[in-house]
Amino acid sequence: MFFQIPLVTALAASSLASASTLRRARQHDHGHGTPDPEFCSGGCTDVHDPNIIRKDGLYYRFTSFHNIAIATAESLSGPWEYQGALLEDGTMIQVTEDQNIWGPNVQKVGDTFYAYYSVSKMGFQGSDIGVATSSTLDPGSWTDHGSVGLPMSSFYNLIDPSLLQSGDTNYLTFGSYWHGIYQTTLPDPPLMYDNEEPWNLAYNSSVNAAVWEAAFIFQWEGWFFLFYSAGECCRQPPDLAAPGDEYRIQVCRSSSTTGPYYDRSGRDCVTENGGTLVIGSHGDVYAPGGQGIIVDEESGWPLIYYHYRSLTRDCS
Repeated sequence: MFFQIPLVTALAASSLASASTLRRARQHDHGHGTPDPEFCSGGCTDVHDPNIIRKDGLYYRFTSFHNIAIATAESLSGPWEYQGALLEDGTMIQVTEDQNIWGPNVQKVGDTFYAYYSVSKMGFQGSDIGVATSSTLDPGSWTDHGSVGLPMSSFYNLIDPSLLQSGDTNYLTFGSYWHGIYQTTLPDPPLMYDNEEPWNLAYNSSVNAAVWEAAFIFQWEGWFFLFYSAGECCRQPPDLAAPGDEYRIQVCRSSSTTGPYYDRSGRDCVTENGGTLVIGSHGDVYAPGGQGIIVDEESGWPLIYYHYRSLTRDCS
């Protein structure tokens, strides 16, 4: 079941790094085959799990921590300017005393913007997914609705939510560790779980590969591409992951939103440990992940953006 991925070819040609800057493969691959990111301008450090959406000619970037930080720029290359927090007073969800708000995903459904987020801490499985709404995207305009109400399970963790509207159905993809990435449906409006049991989209049972998270499904030319981060996230020097075990961006593909998903070699991404590498560590880029996709307004091509840690600069 070998397949070519025009999307991935386009992504390799130009993409976004540090959630801010465009890069060109032909200009900056430095011999290792993967294009290097250019420096971004403006607020480009302390950017984790970026999510970018465009409205009225302005790009909005949402990132983990700081009650979901919002930054804006007129160009993907910046300069990015911090505007405030999405959840100015935090979330009404309480899962643990030392919790954080992670992995925002903002999508427009009808005339309303929905921001999904996870409440958790490192190594904690009692997480929860919440949602807030706004008509403008701006700080101060968001209403927090609290938990979506997804059931807890020993098979997954309730983090890294990502919404995809396909046809008349709202699909929420989520998960990390344990049995990987799961999906369920949400009603219209997509504020609460509608009791459809979540199903497994991607899972790797091999040693040192249990971390599959930060799923982002992108629909392109009749196919659904499941991008996700695999490997160990967020390790700091000198305690870096063993070479090859660090974060990296992978993809699986399906003809249906709900799967089954396969990698480029035809391996099932649930039962056969499938997964095709898109971007791994290269040059100064260490542990890329937390990715998303946005279509470039000028070229019409999809661009990938992600966070990474610099091996030579004291930033990430």
